[in-house]
Amino acid sequence: EIHERLVGSEMCIRDRSTWGDSWQYNLQLTYDKIFKEDHSVKATLVFEKQETNTGGMKAGVENFPVYNTDNWWATSGDRSDSYVARDASLTDMSYGRQSWIGQFMYGYKDKYLVNLSYRYDGSMNFSPDNRWGFFPSASMAWILSKESFFNAPKVDLLKLRASVGLTGNDAVGGWQWQQSYKSANSSYFRTGNKINQGITYGVLPNENLTWEKSLTYNVGIDFGFLSDFTISGEYYYTNTYDILGARSLAVPPTFSLELPAENYGEVHAQGVEFSLGYKHKFGDFNFNSGLVVSYANANYAKYDDDKVTYDYQRRVGRSLTAVYGFLSDGIIRSEEDLKRFNQEHPGYNFKGIVPELGQLVYKDVSGPNNVPDGIVDDYDQVVLRKNNNPIILGLTLGGEWKGLAVNAVFNGYLGYEKYMRDLFEGNEWNRMWVGNYYESWTPENPDSELPKRLHTYSPNRTYNQNTDFWLKKANFLRLKNLSVSYTLPTTWSV
Repeated sequence: EIHERLVGSEMCIRDRSTWGDSWQYNLQLTYDKIFKEDHSVKATLVFEKQETNTGGMKAGVENFPVYNTDNWWATSGDRSDSYVARDASLTDMSYGRQSWIGQFMYGYKDKYLVNLSYRYDGSMNFSPDNRWGFFPSASMAWILSKESFFNAPKVDLLKLRASVGLTGNDAVGGWQWQQSYKSANSSYFRTGNKINQGITYGVLPNENLTWEKSLTYNVGIDFGFLSDFTISGEYYYTNTYDILGARSLAVPPTFSLELPAENYGEVHAQGVEFSLGYKHKFGDFNFNSGLVVSYANANYAKYDDDKVTYDYQRRVGRSLTAVYGFLSDGIIRSEEDLKRFNQEHPGYNFKGIVPELGQLVYKDVSGPNNVPDGIVDDYDQVVLRKNNNPIILGLTLGGEWKGLAVNAVFNGYLGYEKYMRDLFEGNEWNRMWVGNYYESWTPENPDSELPKRLHTYSPNRTYNQNTDFWLKKANFLRLKNLSVSYTLPTTWSV
């Protein structure tokens, strides 16, 4: 705690109080035993608890017009005289979690494997009635290559596996189940009619706030053969539900509070992953490599679409990575193009902007009545890509020869697209793309690739839109990490 009060030559009042308390402990009990050489059992029970409490208050004022009065109300309201404007800020936070965790593993002859586990978590982010969540999981595997009937000498491993599990997420912005307050111009003092700074109610509490949950199913296969090759493949499906989100419910104008977020959202995701590994020793040279290829997609299953205005704003049934924008209709390159365009599209404008030379124009797809209306606005935005999920690549290459080792890691995307309009935007002095200057439309270069280059504050900003014109392939493969090392011979060690 710091308390300071100097009135006179230095003229200052300052108070600062801070406190904090944080602790955590874990208790773990483990049992591990093999019975009759065929049965293996391992069990673990964990209790975990953590708590954090912290907070503080600081305040400060400088300069007193009346030196012999050392009260807050007597300080100057000038910003240069008062670094907190005669206000005090209070910061406080309390957080805690308690968990019971259990796991049971059983194996028979190392070919039948079962793993059962659970978490029973309590979080202070939720009200006492919704604080606890139970999240179980189970997995099993069968190693066929160890069966007596399996006869494939060149196969080193053949394993089938499956799992199902429920997980929870409490990082959804805690304390929304309690009443909150905020500062606002909401107070009347005495009999005056002036509204003053005061305190009013914040967001309406949601006492039913609860955990977001994800239920995942997974099946996979592992295959090893010829001593040097390994192949793995798996498929998963995840249903994430009770996702916290804002609702677009209509309330009377007399309702003065903000509506709380609710656990109503749901997302369905699925994906596949394939990996291939190869290692071999060529005399003194050891080589190893691995390739991982994965692809996944997620769609909205439940989303508050009731109050959306435009079709592109709808989400149910669409991918989380869907790309939305306008369909480009080319660049007006000449006076003949401009005349013909105006004849074919009488009254055309893009959000109030009429066609002109060098302009990028868009297709009139729809309108308020679901028919083209000659005006291009948000009714004309469409789904440009149903999903923009890339095929993710990972590649490792490594070699070692007499202590000298080189290892490289590559990663990349396939099937991914990205808007590049930001290269065409911004201030004149920030534009780094040479195409802005040599490939933009001008009367001398009407057949250029890009539309007319406009100044930053030009009112005609038709190019500054999400459109298929700017949507370009962004596939890549890069060297992410390269390491070179040398291991000294053991004969050099002391």
